[in-house]
Amino acid sequence: MLQGTCEARLNTDPMRQGTKSAAEIEYVCNPYADWGTFHVVTISHQLIDQRCLALHRAVSDRIRRRPDMLAVARENLRRWAEMNGFLSPALEEWREILDTRTPEEILRLLCDPGDEATRLRQSSPFGGVLSEPERLRILKQYEPRAA
Repeated sequence: MLQGTCEARLNTDPMRQGTKSAAEIEYVCNPYADWGTFHVVTISHQLIDQRCLALHRAVSDRIRRRPDMLAVARENLRRWAEMNGFLSPALEEWREILDTRTPEEILRLLCDPGDEATRLRQSSPFGGVLSEPERLRILKQYEPRAA
């Protein structure tokens, strides 16, 4: 079976500006790279943010039931810092949040629809809190439609 390819790129086509959000990403997928079949789908940043919020609401639900799962985020940050020798500013911010805030404050932040929480969710250390089937179920609800 051939492995396909996918890439994401910011839509900068001037012919499409004004007709769609300037903040769009096009996913160009070629499931059969050697066959030359491409499917182009467009997903807005708004949809990405909604999907990310849905994922983090599920993370929040899991941590509420199992507070020990906060350790997954801490361990991810520790491992990334060790692998790279540093953390990005956003991940450093998460480390500070995890070290200084109460679990309830962290859960509220994960579910907050505001700009600051949206920005933080774009660099989330919570990978591994949800199972792969849980994550895929949520992602499927926000799949972009082919153009």
